[in-house]
Amino acid sequence: MQLFFTGAQFFGALQNEGSRSLGGFTSGSVIPNGKLNAIFPEISKYTNERGGFEVRGIVLLNTTGSDILSDVYIWHEFAEPTGNRVKFEISPVSLLDNKKMEAISHGDSLPYVGNFYDTEGESNKILISNGIVKGGGVGLWVKRNMVTPDPIISVSCAELKKYMGNQKKEELTNVIISY
Repeated sequence: MQLFFTGAQFFGALQNEGSRSLGGFTSGSVIPNGKLNAIFPEISKYTNERGGFEVRGIVLLNTTGSDILSDVYIWHEFAEPTGNRVKFEISPVSLLDNKKMEAISHGDSLPYVGNFYDTEGESNKILISNGIVKGGGVGLWVKRNMVTPDPIISVSCAELKKYMGNQKKEELTNVIISY
């Protein structure tokens, strides 16, 4: 099983920029293991202040050599269980015959097809496919929601500077796929 970026001009074309992985054709660019953070940029001051969400489209392909993989589940676990500034949700979607999925115009758009599910922790794992044939796959919309921190009622300048300096700019999460 391998995860691939989308947004290629045709199936298998190279496209390895997370910001352009907005659905469409499955690229020939594998998302490196341990580098799922390549999908989303680090959390900027603008993103943090704006809040909201960002969406990316990726594809999971059966590259194992097995004729079919049954009961494929996915979930994620944060490397640090508390203090996270984002929440991830996943929406599995079927691919067209040419390994293409719906495309969105921008990262802050939502696809028309699919329902997003909170997949944090094994207790929230979701079934993404009853069976993925050899060479087949499933599209995955990944939504990163910014979590609004608790409001600061009254704080000194020194405390505010310390708080702002301790804000995370990236979130580390492990994605688990079982079959």
